[in-house]
Amino acid sequence: MVPSWSFLLPYLRPVLVGAGRWAVAGGVAGVLWTLLVPVLRARAESYEQQLAGDATLAVITCVAGVAVALHGLWFRSGPGVSLHFTGTVLGSALASAVAWGTGRVLGAPVLASAAVLVFWPMTIAFVTVVWTLAVTLLSPHEEY
Repeated sequence: MVPSWSFLLPYLRPVLVGAGRWAVAGGVAGVLWTLLVPVLRARAESYEQQLAGDATLAVITCVAGVAVALHGLWFRSGPGVSLHFTGTVLGSALASAVAWGTGRVLGAPVLASAAVLVFWPMTIAFVTVVWTLAVTLLSPHEEY
């Protein structure tokens, strides 16, 4: 008899919905990247034009990372917060890859450095750690 995997559906649904949301966010970032690169290239010097694509995607993903991290810190607390943080960082890695793929399909330039793709998850991790450290250090605590 073949085992039924239907018991996994309640657990897989939030994961699949979350992945879909991240994919949409990445698609929006990719479209934004494609639209902004020509504007920055028109204003850049010759040697800066080569880095305009990387810089544009880096700024877009950093801004998105800060927004996602602050949203997570503001609205997510309590049990399961570390699991949510892990899902957010992994989802943002997916979104970054989708942004790159969408941008390339729509005509954005080739990246000079693939490291730009980790800006989104690294920004989320950095903002979350700094925020948590600041709250921990600045909150009143009792002496033992």
